[in-house]
Amino acid sequence: MKIRLSPLAGPALLAASALLAVSGLALLAARTLHSSAAVPPPASAPLAAAPPPTVQAAPMAPAARAEMVCSFSNADAVASQVQGADGGQSVVVGDRTYWLFGDTLFLPASGKQIEPNSIAWSSGDAPGRCPKLRYHARDGVAVPFIPKDGSLTVWPAGAFPVDAHSFDVYTVYVYGSGPYAYWIGEVGLARVDTASMRVETLSRRLWDASSGFEDQVIGAQPVDSAGGYLHVILQTQGGDHLLARVRPADVADARAYAYWDGAGWSPRPAAAVPIWPHARTTDPLARIASYDDGGSIAYNAYLRKYVAVVNDGIGKIAARVADRLEGPWSAPADWIDCSGHRAAGGPRLLQPVPASATRDGRRPRPLPHLHAHGRIRRGGISHRAGAAGRGAGPGALSAGAVIRRRGAWTARS
Repeated sequence: MKIRLSPLAGPALLAASALLAVSGLALLAARTLHSSAAVPPPASAPLAAAPPPTVQAAPMAPAARAEMVCSFSNADAVASQVQGADGGQSVVVGDRTYWLFGDTLFLPASGKQIEPNSIAWSSGDAPGRCPKLRYHARDGVAVPFIPKDGSLTVWPAGAFPVDAHSFDVYTVYVYGSGPYAYWIGEVGLARVDTASMRVETLSRRLWDASSGFEDQVIGAQPVDSAGGYLHVILQTQGGDHLLARVRPADVADARAYAYWDGAGWSPRPAAAVPIWPHARTTDPLARIASYDDGGSIAYNAYLRKYVAVVNDGIGKIAARVADRLEGPWSAPADWIDCSGHRAAGGPRLLQPVPASATRDGRRPRPLPHLHAHGRIRRGGISHRAGAAGRGAGPGALSAGAVIRRRGAWTARS
């Protein structure tokens, strides 16, 4: 199935970016419009150093249209008994792209219901083509790759390559008693050897509620390595995005990180300021309207700008651009508007929640957990949905997208 949204006028050039929605297990492609033929972006290694641009006023974000490329709830998943998963971070290591999933639901034949995480890999990826996923599995059933280590569950956050056969991944440890009664305890760091799939814990606790930030850090996404530093976006419980940097050799030492304070780099977590403004409110309805859960940033060599794929409220996926990670960042330009399709009866990605209220045992609602992550392939941008509970909004375990079409709810899992 392919979904195409109405074209938006825009001056920017973006040849072949990709948007990934993993809670709905759907791969989407986004392209901006231009009168001349688009030139493919030049190949660049993941986390490649970006050229130092000049400081200037906030640019205008590109407008785009999007179409569904494929569903990840396909034969690849069924082959490993996977019904659905959230998360969907990705990292290129050697000639493979590794896909990192959070909560993973299984088909009945697997003999189990849920695992805290899973991992798959693909190779030969190309824009507009569905990756062929091969899951890390035992006896034909996908298995977790990061141990819970005493927590309720553990989710993989952002990852970055170390060498041709390993990568480091920030780990989010979650505590509580169930899908709606939980909290994030700390963010750590682990190293994955892709040859053996062995995982070494480098730091069990990099940041937690006592680290000194105005709001607790609940996620981390590496963006690039420039000037001898790894730059990392930190997401807070309140929905802000902070910028940190660290020497790669010291990545497992929380004391080695410095934080952007609006004018320079400070070793004090309390000095960190958001890289773009985020509305704060205690009113539940107002929080939905200003929803900003996650935000994936990558340097796009084609645009020669950093691109952040974010939420613009609860029903839209938008993009911001900037010449520097520190900003200034553009206002968000909407790329996908899920809310407008309901009245028209068109496709709309939703998230199922535990049975409580409808004729089919599922209460459909707008999918709030739309994140993005760096590059699924060199020069591309991926967007994912999922990561239940990693932001200010409510969390839920997802078993695949629910698409409303012609008045019927159909589970894609």
